[in-house]
Amino acid sequence: MIVTPRVMLNRSKAIAACVAAIVILRVAALTTEGTVIRIWIVGSPYNDATPKVPGPLLHLREESSRLGYGIAIETFPPRGFAATFADAVARNAAPDVVVFDNFGVMDGITTTLGRFDGIGQDPTRRSQFIKVTARPPSPAASARPP
Repeated sequence: MIVTPRVMLNRSKAIAACVAAIVILRVAALTTEGTVIRIWIVGSPYNDATPKVPGPLLHLREESSRLGYGIAIETFPPRGFAATFADAVARNAAPDVVVFDNFGVMDGITTTLGRFDGIGQDPTRRSQFIKVTARPPSPAASARPP
């Protein structure tokens, strides 16, 4: 199998969606019926685009309603997201889950598109995050026969 950058990107998106689903299941176990779990998905600072909601999360949202709780999903471009997030924290309206595929969203990063502030630059706020990651398989590992 030849692994192209597009295949790797699609795998990364699928893995991110699965990791988000695992986190959501854990959050759901701690919620009471009628609770809405809020998920914010942030785009990459390398293309500054607003991401689409991954299919597995749409399915999870449908299934959650059967269990008596809701899932609200919003997507954001990375530019200005740190300020949006800080404002939500100040209003006690921060999401339960933040999904991103580039750690520059957390730490801050400078790309060819400019500077992007990170949501974890404040040490007090950063200590409240729980890191959940999944690494996509390397191209070499994916190309090996089973």
